[in-house]
Amino acid sequence: MISSRRQLAVAIGRDEKSIRKWLADDRWPFSRTGPWDQSLLPKILAWATSTLAPNPAAEAPTPHSTELTPERQLKVAIGFEKLQALKSANEARRGEVHSVAECHRQQLRRITETRDRFILLPDTLPCDNDLKEIIRARIIELLRWLAGDLPIPAWANPELRKPATVKRRRRRKGK
Repeated sequence: MISSRRQLAVAIGRDEKSIRKWLADDRWPFSRTGPWDQSLLPKILAWATSTLAPNPAAEAPTPHSTELTPERQLKVAIGFEKLQALKSANEARRGEVHSVAECHRQQLRRITETRDRFILLPDTLPCDNDLKEIIRARIIELLRWLAGDLPIPAWANPELRKPATVKRRRRRKGK
């Protein structure tokens, strides 16, 4: 019969500190207090080699988070949902939440104001009315392209535009 941790350490051939850690380990399947029978020694050694890390100073391997039991996965999922609900409730209490419909209305109002400013832009230019209408038509065409109604206009596509050519007059010699 082995009656103390020190005797168990001597019988197994390990130091007493290691035996103390073994007895504190949740996975220890034997009695935590003595006496231990001599017939348990091979079982204790087998448990140590199959369960513990090879180096007694090293930490025992921990299971990965993907190896959760179904019950634990359910508890984690429920805890996450509760956390999200508390977070939403706190945001609502602090006034950080807003109506989606109101947000859409504000965005639509800003888009409409910007569109109107672009359409009225030619009126501020110092040119005749015909040129203003041409510029306004081009602006409307660009706005429709931005809205996704039209493909990009050929005149606005840099890949389709031809480089500008300048005709130069030849100077006459002698004059």
